[in-house]
Amino acid sequence: MRITAPLERFFRISERGSTIRRECLAGLTTFMTMSYIVFANTAIMSSTGMPAPAIMSATIYAAALGSLLMGVLVNVPVAMAPGMGINAYFSFFLCAEIGLSWQDALGLTFVSGLLFFLLMISGFGQRLVQGMPTFLRHAVAVGVGFFIATVGMKSAGLVVAHPTTFVAPGNVSEPGTVLCLLGLILVSVLLVLRVHGAMLYGMALITLLAMSLGITPLPHAWTDVICIHPPGLGETFGQMRFDRIWKLSIIPPLVSFSLTCFFNNVGTLIGLSGCYGRPWNAAEDRLLARQLTLSAAGIPIAAVMGTAGVTPYIENAAGISEGGRTGFAAVVTACLFLLTLFFHPLLSLVPSLATAPGVILVGIFMMQEAKHINFSEFSEALPACVTITFMAISFSIFTGLSLGYLTYITVKIVTGKLEEITLPHLILAVLILMGMALG
Repeated sequence: MRITAPLERFFRISERGSTIRRECLAGLTTFMTMSYIVFANTAIMSSTGMPAPAIMSATIYAAALGSLLMGVLVNVPVAMAPGMGINAYFSFFLCAEIGLSWQDALGLTFVSGLLFFLLMISGFGQRLVQGMPTFLRHAVAVGVGFFIATVGMKSAGLVVAHPTTFVAPGNVSEPGTVLCLLGLILVSVLLVLRVHGAMLYGMALITLLAMSLGITPLPHAWTDVICIHPPGLGETFGQMRFDRIWKLSIIPPLVSFSLTCFFNNVGTLIGLSGCYGRPWNAAEDRLLARQLTLSAAGIPIAAVMGTAGVTPYIENAAGISEGGRTGFAAVVTACLFLLTLFFHPLLSLVPSLATAPGVILVGIFMMQEAKHINFSEFSEALPACVTITFMAISFSIFTGLSLGYLTYITVKIVTGKLEEITLPHLILAVLILMGMALG
């Protein structure tokens, strides 16, 4: 019996048309595209006065545990980590603007995660998601595709800020931008040729070229590659405080944070579901509900460790596009996050311009969901276009999903089709309005 046979049976790898090698490549690709969070989260959250080494350690452990649980308990190739946006809300709003200590902010994160978790285990959260029309779910997937492609082009320097037109083409004579374009062409060709590991090969080549051109520093000592004494959790683990959580002034940000986590998770997971190319049905609804429940459970766990709440990453689409179909890919990503404790100096040498081509192409891949939207029916086309457009230009999944859904409800009301609006539709609209007002 092959040593990998138990893994194949547990994760049903062959049954889903994948292989151990393909799942490993998918897990590695996902890790490479989302590993920036180790450094980004540390930089953002340390602005609150939290000790940076402990934040890095908490980020790594939270990402590893969240990804492992998603892979083993739900068997999907979806890795989790502390969320960008969530960490900014934690640092710049809860701590800097409201004046909470980081310990109080961790307590608020913990309680927000519990509220999200209760919403899911009660079954109410699943009914809210089921109230979302199918065409709008496809629009969310397309919007997420535009969003992530825009992020990739910004990282590559292909688009830059402009005071008049808001965005403008970047300077394609810049060495980093040229390397990105080279990577984009290379990975595109490999994907057309159906080469497994295309994105990973592109990342490796662009990183080596960036080092040779001096864009990225070369390692000069073993300390630039490995960390013998990884940071510990001691200074942030279990440091939550709850004495200010129950004050009336804290209730609006608490509710807003819970709703934002819910809708961001819904939008991301719906976007990732579109990458599999499967028709949406009751089984997909149940799978989405299980993923949302586990995502909710990960938020208080991350707060205990001392970091912002974990969330599924849209960068998982890179691994899915490489053929990842089971939770084993997420387990591989979790193991690589744990190795980051020792190899984070080496990981920091991989520039964002090396991962940008893969991110752009994943965004393009996700846009294929547009074929399921009936643009000849204006009552569908308008909410879909609002969702797609605002998700990209606002850099916010929550904003795009919210405005698209509210547009859908408004169209139904003004056209006199009130019978098509169900109670879950109305409840979801009210929750979105609450989240937007409180946020």
